[in-house]
Amino acid sequence: SSDLKFKVLVSNLHPSVTIHDIEELFSAIDTVEHIQMLYPGVAEVVYLREESALISLDKYHNRDLDGQPMQVTYSVVQTNRKTAKAKPPVRGTPSSSHYSPNAPSHNRVSLHHPHTTTNAPPTPATRPPWPKK
Repeated sequence: SSDLKFKVLVSNLHPSVTIHDIEELFSAIDTVEHIQMLYPGVAEVVYLREESALISLDKYHNRDLDGQPMQVTYSVVQTNRKTAKAKPPVRGTPSSSHYSPNAPSHNRVSLHHPHTTTNAPPTPATRPPWPKK
């Protein structure tokens, strides 16, 4: 599996356009790994192959959908599964005074475990710090 994802951002969508409309259009080009409506009028489509993303860009940019021209932009996203820990912005260390001293200690347990990052993007489930088998 590749560590690169090929993301297409579709904007200027008519309010009546649904995620199913986007899925129908973009999956006609190739298998789509992920589609989501980011907010009304904007959708994100992720392909596993760069060629597919580029074809969708070429085919759908400025194409009318429900009377409104879609704006399609493309970007490559690096996903490194082995070191999936995104470096969070440094907002203080356990020894700094940025953390509330009045917070009960059980809420601050994560500060003492270097394997858990408090500022990382949310993950579906919290995984234990030991390596997967």
